[in-house]
Amino acid sequence: MIIVIYDCFYSYNLFKLFMPMLTNGDITKLKTIFATKEDLKRLATKEDLKDFPTKTDSKGFAMKNDLKGFATRKGQEEIIEGIKTIIEMIGKEKVRNDEQDNILNNHERRFDKIEDKIFSNN
Repeated sequence: MIIVIYDCFYSYNLFKLFMPMLTNGDITKLKTIFATKEDLKRLATKEDLKDFPTKTDSKGFAMKNDLKGFATRKGQEEIIEGIKTIIEMIGKEKVRNDEQDNILNNHERRFDKIEDKIFSNN
């Protein structure tokens, strides 16, 4: 029994040594930092908090697991590179088509000249 009492006093003295007691000045400082019950009553009541979404309400929003099937930044970059390649291919085809259009227009002019010579003699 004496050992237990000695341990209690020893523990209390260690507590006092490492954990000094709060003074009124400390409490005044803490009141400016932490919200009191009255401060919290001015912010939100239980009725006000009912308007906020709950865990069941958030089921309509996309969660991390829901977004796994969507494109990542790396996937988007790959898609963009693919689109750039397609645009370059279309540009090359357009140049080739323009060259063929010029050849066809040249041939059409020549046919028109031949037709004019053939049918103008009759």
